[in-house]
Amino acid sequence: MTDDPLKEFVDSLSRGQRPGADLWRDHRGEVVGRFLGLSLASAFQTVREAKTRRIVGHEAFIRSHDEADHGLSPWSLFSHAATDDQLVELDRACRTIHAIRYFVRRPAQGSLFLNVHGRLMLAVQEDHGRTFRSVLDSLAIPSSRIVIESPEVLTQNLALLSCVMQNYRRNGYRVAINLASANQASGLLSRFQPDFVKVDVRNLASADALSQLVARAAPRGARVIVKRIETPAQASLAQLGGADFLQGWAFDVPGVQPVPAAADPISGWPVRGAGQAGTFLRLQPCARPL
Repeated sequence: MTDDPLKEFVDSLSRGQRPGADLWRDHRGEVVGRFLGLSLASAFQTVREAKTRRIVGHEAFIRSHDEADHGLSPWSLFSHAATDDQLVELDRACRTIHAIRYFVRRPAQGSLFLNVHGRLMLAVQEDHGRTFRSVLDSLAIPSSRIVIESPEVLTQNLALLSCVMQNYRRNGYRVAINLASANQASGLLSRFQPDFVKVDVRNLASADALSQLVARAAPRGARVIVKRIETPAQASLAQLGGADFLQGWAFDVPGVQPVPAAADPISGWPVRGAGQAGTFLRLQPCARPL
């Protein structure tokens, strides 16, 4: 093994698509993939410390086109996975591409937040995250730098959610729970201790409701992330309520390249989308993850 197996792996990929290749690099050197005739790429949005606006990590989102070059929403992309086996394959492929594209830039610090499809959590019977962990290990990417996010729908099944997230924990990941509402926190936090709790700012009735969530989460070691912030008023609500971290288009549009944390001092209210054009790439293989 070399001192930098991730860089060596990326350098070994061909420039442009080749028949039978699972992954390759586009004209800019970005790793891209394919699934059932659909292109796969990544976009990254910052997660920021509430008090300082310092970047502490990024959430990855999948971007895709079909063969006619029509941009697909994530829902449309995952609808192509008709069987559970195909869904597992697609979900792992997306996470693999996200991790490669993020960590090849060698961020000295910061976490990569990755969503896992609800159907995958149902389809995989045990040891969630083990296969992806083997991919990370082969590329010398610490699983502790990855935060696995549960889908909101899984908060309706606490037994399954607890089992799944404990599996991810055993494989070295940190975990985050997406709440459908702040009121769900009590049952979830008493069941197990996530590293992060995420809540949509649109589902917060007031700053007081958020304060209560933060008060429940803090003693259990969970940090609260308020997501989908789009306006100064929403950011103010999140800060008044004591959120630990902020995320949303008010700070930046998901971009092809993650914003480097060291080069991001922010004073005052940031210009929405400044320097972060969220673009769809024209890509072409990821019939299988690595």
